[in-house]
Amino acid sequence: ACPPCPTRTMNGPAVQEEPSHKLFAPYLALNHQREAKIRTFGSVVGGACTGILGSTGWIGFFLFALWGLLSSVLVLGKSSFSTKRFFEPEYSALSGTLSSGVVTYILFWTLFYCLVHVY
Repeated sequence: ACPPCPTRTMNGPAVQEEPSHKLFAPYLALNHQREAKIRTFGSVVGGACTGILGSTGWIGFFLFALWGLLSSVLVLGKSSFSTKRFFEPEYSALSGTLSSGVVTYILFWTLFYCLVHVY
């Protein structure tokens, strides 16, 4: 985050103002793209492993929660456990793109389950 910027008023001394932006927008977008790639890769690998293991039903969704937690730890580790410096809002590093991750996870889960256990 930027330190407060001094500005001059027309008839008075300098006044400290908070900047309107806290993070540089292109870097913020790059951080969110990298987070999405890590989560997508985690969903692909997690779904493939779950399918190869032959998990079905609620156990598969429990493993999705485990893979989501692992992806969150990877994102936090990549950001040196300082989400305030790299993400806005801060919690987006933890929740991320979970909705698209579910679809990817289920796709690879069913694909690898069918490839290994059905055929």
